Amino acid sequence: MMYFKNKKYIFCAKKMKLKNTIGAGDTFFAALVANFIKIKNLIRSGKFAIEEVEKFLLTKIKNYE
Repeated sequence: MMYFKNKKYIFCAKKMKLKNTIGAGDTFFAALVANFIKIKNLIRSGKFAIEEVEKFLLTKIKNYE
């Protein structure tokens, strides 16, 4: 959830069963800010950030299998 220009935005990710989600928040924030600086669209940047977090978490699953 985020507030921007007095509006509330909620970005939801897919549910994943993981014990270790360390780094997911940092990944989301970094991807969101980097993409927002580039395209200046919060909603598209949020969706991009969610996709990046999902990719990041999938690599953690593959590394622990």
